[in-house]
Amino acid sequence: MPNSDNAYGLHNKQSMEIKIVNEADASDIKPQSFSSNVSTAQGYFFTDAALACFNDNATQISWAITSDGKGLRWTIAFGVPASTDVADSWAKKFSDTKTSLISGNNFVKASALYVDGKGAENADGSGADGTDSKWIWKISESGDHLF
Repeated sequence: MPNSDNAYGLHNKQSMEIKIVNEADASDIKPQSFSSNVSTAQGYFFTDAALACFNDNATQISWAITSDGKGLRWTIAFGVPASTDVADSWAKKFSDTKTSLISGNNFVKASALYVDGKGAENADGSGADGTDSKWIWKISESGDHLF
């Protein structure tokens, strides 16, 4: 559950989205079937530690499936604690924890990423379709806020 530390307002509001894309062609987005279920999408993309990072450090957060159904988007904002020291801010704690989780490969689930061996295009083993596609996660800014 998000913290309730909003006595000094909400700050650092940002909207982001995550999708799984082909490393060689970022316009190639992996299809998903979340059935409009945000919890399913959260569990698909993020580790339990990453979801705890969002929930523990956000003062307000809202989630939704992307309009194309292939990703997850969120808007997050952070309150300011009584201390005005930047090191104590919820945004800083979120950023530090997220960086640590990413460095430790514990932010996005490894199961969301894979190499797709398409096999050879032609019977003799030749052809571009014989190359593997490596799928990676991509987080980008979303233009509109959910709150």
